[in-house]
Amino acid sequence: MQEKAFEGGRVHTSDEEEIRRLNTYWRAANYISVGQIYLMGNPLLREPLRPEHIKPHPHGISAADFDGLFTRDRPVVFAYHGYPYLIHRLTYKRWNHDNIHVCGFIEEGTTTTPFDMAVLNRLDRFHLAMDVIERVPGLDSRAAHAKQHFRDKLIEHRHYVDERGEDMPEIQDWSWPCKTAAQAGD
Repeated sequence: MQEKAFEGGRVHTSDEEEIRRLNTYWRAANYISVGQIYLMGNPLLREPLRPEHIKPHPHGISAADFDGLFTRDRPVVFAYHGYPYLIHRLTYKRWNHDNIHVCGFIEEGTTTTPFDMAVLNRLDRFHLAMDVIERVPGLDSRAAHAKQHFRDKLIEHRHYVDERGEDMPEIQDWSWPCKTAAQAGD
């Protein structure tokens, strides 16, 4: 396995197509801030994050750090496995608040599959990708084919779950396509 460079970092792979996809991802990630933070169960926090921890609290994140994570001028699609209003309350007085779109628990679903619960609450990969396409200026018209593909996958998902009562194999068997630094021995 060789180490190959791509814009923004290095990866261990011999697959040129994987390098191209990583480079595309890296450029997109530099343009879009996607925050998926699990505030209630984050093992890096000593206690669950609460609104009073932000800004006035001495242990809250500074404005500069917040801007470094979420930018001051770019769209942010924030996937939160809780109620969206908490994130809105935490970000209300921040610089980029108007550009932050929070996807969160909307009390949809019943006994169903894990992925279907995410779909019903619009927290799945397809809805999140469509949210990004809709919010990044100029991307909607250029990515209409991708958005339609995601809609088609949601329809396929609905039919499969309704018929079989389980997630599609491509959902069940999915894993990250690249090794993490720990898996690569770094």
